[in-house]
Amino acid sequence: MRNDIKTGYRIFQVVIFSALLLILGGVVGFRVAKGQNVPVVTPVLSRFPQFSRLVELEKPEDFSKVEFSQFWDVWRRLENNYVDPEKLDAKKMVYGAIQGMTSAIGDPYTVYLPPEEQKRSVLMVLEFSWGIKIKH
Repeated sequence: MRNDIKTGYRIFQVVIFSALLLILGGVVGFRVAKGQNVPVVTPVLSRFPQFSRLVELEKPEDFSKVEFSQFWDVWRRLENNYVDPEKLDAKKMVYGAIQGMTSAIGDPYTVYLPPEEQKRSVLMVLEFSWGIKIKH
């Protein structure tokens, strides 16, 4: 009888510990995904290149010298005053801004390809280098 109670208590402890661990993992994962600093996890994840992009919370050093209010002012003016607001596509506007940023560097080898163009580019390279035809 005494062993049954100990076994039941041990199972209860394992279940409670597992539930708490699951909840903690969810909370930490949610905070990391939102880009929030998690004191113990952030330094550990930043050591691994594949996870470092998840925890890049620091602004670049010269970021404070850049004034983004002009960018957002133009964005709002376009949203509020553009003749045909149905033609405004926020995703295309962001991609265009990123393309402009990379082209402003003046390096012909530094480019930004929006996701669809990047996918087509990879498929073209595969088709050319391997001689295979891929439907896209």
